[in-house]
Amino acid sequence: MEIIDNLNHYKIVFSHESVLIGNLKSLQVHFKLINGRFTTLKVTIDRGLKKVLYIVAPKNLSEDDVQEIGLQEWIVEHYTGLQDRSVKPVLQYFIVGEWTLLCCFPYGDLSSARIQIRNMTEELQNVPLKPDLAIYEDMSYLFKNDPANVASIEFYTFNEFISYNELSNETDNGTHYAQFYRRLRTISQVAIAHKVSPTFVRKNGQPLFFEKEHFIERVQISKRTYLGSEFDNKYVILCSFHSHDVHQTQHADVVLYSIISDGYMFEQYMVYLNPEITYIPAEVNADLIDHFKTILDLEKYEMRLSFKINSFQASRETGTYLLPQILNQSGGEVL
Repeated sequence: MEIIDNLNHYKIVFSHESVLIGNLKSLQVHFKLINGRFTTLKVTIDRGLKKVLYIVAPKNLSEDDVQEIGLQEWIVEHYTGLQDRSVKPVLQYFIVGEWTLLCCFPYGDLSSARIQIRNMTEELQNVPLKPDLAIYEDMSYLFKNDPANVASIEFYTFNEFISYNELSNETDNGTHYAQFYRRLRTISQVAIAHKVSPTFVRKNGQPLFFEKEHFIERVQISKRTYLGSEFDNKYVILCSFHSHDVHQTQHADVVLYSIISDGYMFEQYMVYLNPEITYIPAEVNADLIDHFKTILDLEKYEMRLSFKINSFQASRETGTYLLPQILNQSGGEVL
């Protein structure tokens, strides 16, 4: 695979073989990037060999985004040709006319392409957590050549991450943190695959996720954020789940508990989950409720739970806290 940085676009080349002009075919697809973002890709195939030759990607993508697209395994086939074909885990698929284009994770077991597509269509979650491929390969090489019993991984909360990296574009802070959590999960998976125990520590050396699979950070909001008329004249504790991978329902990276009074969010609790696990610990809610009993009059608050997995979106005003993202969804259920 070769990435060519042209003036107006990136060209991701998978093959330099000579091709008959009449066999060239371009497929345009709407590709999903990390954290719920989308971009348009132009995929050129060889119809005779049923092979992806190269992909043209927009210039406004980051180098990490382009690298990730190139590291996936791309397969093109007539839909009928997938009947008996087994492929690596399918991350995304596209049907363009007579052609089916598969974007597959290059690691993992082979299984029926038709069944994987059917399951994705029926929203049965069989797509594995998608690591950052570049990090996966680099860390695999490191663990193979420098084996260890424990991998010590530095962990930053959302605000620590922003401060440490001197991020200033508030609207991008959420995406940057999603990519950070994704890297943590990738390193964890590589470590576990090599029988190494991942250990997370704060910048001051304090170990995390030792007694519990989560820890809690309180965030005071200097400028209250209005969350919509559905919260007017109400006192609400809104629980929402956030992940770098919104195309699944099994896990979250951060759980937000937003305290809302008369439509405005004035305080928030960020619950950070151990990147090593792929489930949401049941004790998270119990821990927060016990805490709220000491600071809030729970008799006048209603508890709402947003079941949808949300992306990371930072506040536009300061970028120092995350938004629960309830304005564009059907709303949470009252417990």
